[in-house]
Amino acid sequence: MASSPKRDPKIQLDLTPWVRAPGSGIGRTARRTFEAIRNPLPGVSAVARSRRIPADHAREVRMLGLLERGLGSPGTLHHSFEHRLAPLKRSTKLLSIHDLWTLREGNPYQSRRFQLAQAPILKRAIERADWITTPLPSVLAELHDRFPSTRQRSSSIPWASTLATQVAPEPIAGLDGLRPFVLTVAVVENRKNLATLARALSKNDELDWLLLGKIGFGGEAILEEIRSHFPGVHHRSDLTEGQLAWAYENAEALVLPSLEEGFGLPVLEAAQFGTPLVLSRIPAFTDITSVERRDTALFFDSEQGLSEILRHLGDAPGSFSLPDPRLLLPHYSWQSTASRFIGLYRDLGFTP
Repeated sequence: MASSPKRDPKIQLDLTPWVRAPGSGIGRTARRTFEAIRNPLPGVSAVARSRRIPADHAREVRMLGLLERGLGSPGTLHHSFEHRLAPLKRSTKLLSIHDLWTLREGNPYQSRRFQLAQAPILKRAIERADWITTPLPSVLAELHDRFPSTRQRSSSIPWASTLATQVAPEPIAGLDGLRPFVLTVAVVENRKNLATLARALSKNDELDWLLLGKIGFGGEAILEEIRSHFPGVHHRSDLTEGQLAWAYENAEALVLPSLEEGFGLPVLEAAQFGTPLVLSRIPAFTDITSVERRDTALFFDSEQGLSEILRHLGDAPGSFSLPDPRLLLPHYSWQSTASRFIGLYRDLGFTP
């Protein structure tokens, strides 16, 4: 890495994910990172590789022209949160990646067509990046296994919750008569393993289930399977932040049976409201909840283990002792994330 800052450095954050999909986890993460970094570094700019920047974004986000996308410019650090990089031959390139599933041949989380199109793009981005960050150590370890050369040009910088801290809870319409419920916030797709939770809940007569998330790859069939096991599931999508806050505030627990995650934003969102965490034991969840050797979540390793936890929750809602997730909050903040990125920018030679 560079040992001294460059003169009149330019730092630009690529907000293409936010411009194209403002409600997605990566889009919201890119946006919140920009906001946090802009406070101590007001000169940082937001750019996008999109010709369709919405009018309400145009004041903040500048479109990268074709020539600039191809050549870049000396003395510029381009920081991308999307799993791709424009050529930017003369710019220093920082890539922040969420996961590497696209590189796992035959994975069930994405269509074959998507993998064939996107895997080479992600691979080229990794090869061309001057530095790479991942949100959790487990993703960083996979990066090092797949690309040993990245060991000398990569690090882990965690993100934080993208849900506003001062949001007023707003009840969700159509849930009259809802009993004590467990909450799942997840896109309906294979890697979320939602049918396992449906089967576990089918053995419990005391709890309802509120499932919040859009329909993802293969989601319609998954939702049909969920309903075959647990017909009373309440599924909603496209909620306001206030409605999401209400769900967290009123749930008995956030239950995530995922097989794979790159970070797990709902874990930190739930922690904001003190909502207990019941999580599958996967690397992403153990990474994000492991702080100072304290228990901040209850883990399960099987459907039977999940059923047992749900039985205790259903027997006496509100009285079953679960770890306090709020212990996580001091370790995840956008101020901390911004500080670590700015430190990396400095190491790369790009802050005054």
